[in-house]
Amino acid sequence: MYNKNNTLFIYCVFYFAFLYIPVLLLPIFSFNDSFHMVFPLKGFTFDWYIEMCKIRLLNQSYKLDEKKAILRSLISTLEELLRLAHPIMPFITEEIWQQFKTKHKNKSSSIMISKYPSGNSIKATKEVSDIEWVKEIVSGIRNIRGEMKIKPSLKIAALFQEGDNSDKKRLKEFGLLVTELSGLSSVQWVKEDGKSPASAINFYKNLKIMIPLEGLIKPTEEKERIEKNIIKLTRESESISNQLNNDLFIKKAPSELIKEHEKRFKEISQKLLMMNIQLLEIKKLL
Repeated sequence: MYNKNNTLFIYCVFYFAFLYIPVLLLPIFSFNDSFHMVFPLKGFTFDWYIEMCKIRLLNQSYKLDEKKAILRSLISTLEELLRLAHPIMPFITEEIWQQFKTKHKNKSSSIMISKYPSGNSIKATKEVSDIEWVKEIVSGIRNIRGEMKIKPSLKIAALFQEGDNSDKKRLKEFGLLVTELSGLSSVQWVKEDGKSPASAINFYKNLKIMIPLEGLIKPTEEKERIEKNIIKLTRESESISNQLNNDLFIKKAPSELIKEHEKRFKEISQKLLMMNIQLLEIKKLL
């Protein structure tokens, strides 16, 4: 039966297993090698999974049956994770597996003789794409918070513009996750031809995410900060451009170095584009 005590127990166990078990692999294996050997899920981090489950479990709008389903998913994922990790860290996985055996109810007497998980049936699905969308939107808003030094505890408004029907459907379905994970007070769609306030802006494909800045920052200081960063990145961009346009450098430099320079040049160009957009927004407040 679902209750707060069970939820807290499972939540604590999950935090330990998903976030701290990989750290214990460091003295034995390369972290990167061991992590990808056990968790071959590119780009996925379990802290996202934990936080999303926590939000849904604690929200009043979710029905009891839905919360039970979330708990079953948590239990199943943790039990399978422990079986995946068991060959390279047998003692701690056995202990955790035995401690919550009444929850996962695996019929084997020991994790050591239980069936090893197979990922052959795992395929990319619409659900995976949906969660990746949530992660990208939340990460973009969190980046704005960090760059603008907006306190994590401060609830802020967000405006969405452009995008397509899939963006609108996803926001409607996953609005709770976006709001809670980003620390938002509200989310609104604005018309493409509508006048928008001075905002910090981030893009996800064709979707424009805006955080109105009035009252959140000191415009003069922020303008100076962005201008300094533009000067710094412009110099770096010019330096890389000179090297890439130098025939002697291209002829003698290793191909890996050239690829790194090309990648960095694209990154800087994108950052400069966003900074110039941001500078125009800041000037609206002056």
